[in-house]
Formats: sequence, structure tokens, C-alpha cells
Amino acid sequence: MSTLAEQFVEDLEDDSKKLESPNNVEPLKGAGSKAHGWQTTSDFKEVLELVSEAQDYSEQVGPKEYELVNLCMNYLSLAKEEIASVGKKLKKAYGKRFPELETLVSDPVDYARTVVIIKNDIDLSQKDLSKVLPQATIITVAVTFASTMGEMLSEEELEWVLELCREIFYLDEVQKKLVNFVESRMSILAPNVTALVGSSVAAQLIGLAGGIDNLAKIPSCNIQTLGSNKSLGLGLSTRFTSPHEGYIFHHTEIQSLPYGLRKKGNRLVSAKVSLASRVDAAKQSRDGRIGRQLKEEIRQKFEKWQEPPPAKTAKPLPIPDEKPKKRRGGRRLRKQKELYAVTELRKQQNRLAFGKPEDSYGNDIETGFGMIGSGSLHLQSTKTDSVSKAAKRKLEKLRSNEPSLGKKLLSGFQTSLSFASGEGMQLGTLTPAPGGVGVGSLSNQSGTQSTYFSAVTPFFGLKK
Repeated sequence: MSTLAEQFVEDLEDDSKKLESPNNVEPLKGAGSKAHGWQTTSDFKEVLELVSEAQDYSEQVGPKEYELVNLCMNYLSLAKEEIASVGKKLKKAYGKRFPELETLVSDPVDYARTVVIIKNDIDLSQKDLSKVLPQATIITVAVTFASTMGEMLSEEELEWVLELCREIFYLDEVQKKLVNFVESRMSILAPNVTALVGSSVAAQLIGLAGGIDNLAKIPSCNIQTLGSNKSLGLGLSTRFTSPHEGYIFHHTEIQSLPYGLRKKGNRLVSAKVSLASRVDAAKQSRDGRIGRQLKEEIRQKFEKWQEPPPAKTAKPLPIPDEKPKKRRGGRRLRKQKELYAVTELRKQQNRLAFGKPEDSYGNDIETGFGMIGSGSLHLQSTKTDSVSKAAKRKLEKLRSNEPSLGKKLLSGFQTSLSFASGEGMQLGTLTPAPGGVGVGSLSNQSGTQSTYFSAVTPFFGLKK
């Protein structure tokens, strides 16, 4: 009686011969036959029998078990290619009835399920597509189906379409069984990737990549896109869809992060998966030690990202220093002090004499002189700064503009016209009295002089 290991060796040799022989391909011939692309349906049945036998026995880690896992991974890639090949034939056959459905539903399995529900019907109002397609895609399919230009299928064509759908369903079941077996044996095939993201996600990534060696060759920026779904709703909003939400994005640890950190966490985990897959491809760290280390690094970074920012502490004001501050001395500082210093003239202006009225200048805003120019004070400032000189010049200008009784000035109301009782009005040269008050003289053109009494502001002269 042969052991389980010997049966594995015999089956693997037979499978390898079938994979190497190119004449094993059987094309699709008629409606009653199965769809064959790279492998026949019997080959998938044999692999499933090996898988079921291996699951019945105790789980043992050994080289034959590892070879069986690798064989299942190879058959996973073949099943995926077979589904894609049969899906193309199905879309071509059913395109006569609903040609727009190919652009609305891209996944072959979902396409086959939709075809089985719609079939050759005219009205979609009585059809329930909620278990197959999302709500947004259902609305788009219903609107497009109402205006499609497709034709009705014959009985033979419809039977051929349903046969292709059944073949896709069968291949999908084979793929699921192989994935389940690989998940249970992922600790043998890729221990580090399994320790990092779990057996389910690791099996999906390896199955989609076509093996651990192919996964190790993919860069981390492309690993995060493995398993992402394309936007199915044409003309609808793509605000909440992302092309980078693959198998890794739906991992439980990434979904536990806040929404704003999920994309960042997806990039980090994808980079670590790329490192772990290269370790597994090199057959190193078979106990998954490196995968656990990478997982611990990811956990620490996730916690670091979610830490609250440090609280802002109120800093107390410094103790005031009562000592005088040291300031720079020298000629520049002395010039600055002289520029803003109070001059002696300003000091005298700020002073008031007791019991004496203060002289002032200005019309609207009067400014007093203080004790400037008092007889008892003799100011002699030694300062030669620009401020004191400007103040002195301004004071002299104001004093020169003030009217004074001691000056011999003519008033604007004085005139050289005189009126006499006998001679009438005369025009001549006016000579005012000393000081502007008293008896003055008026010389006319005839040479005669007349006297008049001149006040401070006389309006006319009187002839004697």
C-alpha cells in the first residue's frame, strides 16, 4: 500500500507531463461540450481530489506538501486565465442581445451571473440584480438596457450562452477551493507574508500574482493595486472610488485606522509585503520571524500616527530684572540723547512768572512764550544742536511778524488824501508823526504843506 507522499509524487509527475505537453489543449467545439483553454476539466478534478485527500489527513509540514501548494498556486493562475478566456467568448456571444453590458460589467463572473438573470427578457423591472451588482451599476444597466439596439437570441444561441455561464461558475468554484486550501497551507509556502497580512490576504496576493516568485518581482507601488476593482458606474461620481484599494487595503488592520490614514497605511503595508515576499522567495526565515518583525514595525508606526499632539504648556514670564540694563556709550549715543533732549529755551518757555501775564503768539492755537525774553533772565545756551537753532529761528520769525508800536510803520487805513473847507480834497505825500501818534504833515503837488493829527490808525487828515 502506497503512502500519501508517494501518491503526491506520482500525481505531481503526471501533472507536470500534462503541463509540458502542448497537444493537451482541446478547443471549444459545440454547445454540449465543456470550455477548455489551457487545461481540461478533468485536470481540475484531479487537482481537487488531491486537495481533498490532503485535507483529510493530518496537516504535516514537508517537501511534498510544499510541492502540492505550489501546484495549487499554478492551477490558480490557470483557472484565472481560463475564466478570462471563457468570459471573452461569453461577451462575444451575448453581445448580440446586449452589447453595452460588456462596458458596464467587466468582471467575467459578475457578467455571467447578470446574463443568467437577464437571459432573453425584454423588461428588467421584474429582475433582481441586487445580489450580483451594486446599486449604482444596476441603475446604469437598467437605463442602458431600455435603449439598447441588441437583437433577440435564438434558442440555440441562448443555450450556448448559458453553457458558457455554467463553465465560468464551475471554474470559479474550483478557484475558491484552491484558494481555501492554499490559505490553510500558506504557513508553508509564504510564512513571512502570512505572518504579516494573514493567510487569506496572502493567498489572494500570491494567487493573483501567479506565485510567490512573481509576487517578489512586483514593486510595492503595484502590490497595493492587486485586487482593486475598476469603476463600474459610467457617468457616475468617482469621488469615493480609488484605484489603489486592493486586497491589502481591505485588511482589518488598515480598516481599523482613521479614514485619513488608510491610504498612508496601505502604502506602508504594501512596502513591507514586498520585502516579506522576497524573503519567502529566497527560502529564508522559514519560521516567519522577519514577517513578525515587520508586522511589529507596522503596529508601532500606526500607533505613532494616532498619538495626540503634545499639549501646549503655558510658559511663565521671566522674572523682571531690576538692575539697569547695560547700554552702549560713545559719540553716537550722546548725539542721540542731544537730539531728543529738552533745550534751555524750551525749559524757559515752560516756566511762568508769578503775577505777570504771559505773552503768546498764534491765531487759532495760541502758544505762550513763558519766561522767554524777560528782563531779569539772560539766556545763553551753549547748545549748538539743530533743534535749538530751529527753535530760535522760528521765534525770531514770529517776533518779526508781530506788530509793534515802537516801529515806524504805516497802517493800511492811512491815506494821502486830505479834505479842506476851502481847497477840497488834496493828494500829497504823508509824513506821519513819530511813533504814529501826534501831529504829522502832508505835502501836496503845489508844494504847500498841511498839518494833521495822526492817531494809531487814522482814516483821514485835517488841514489847519
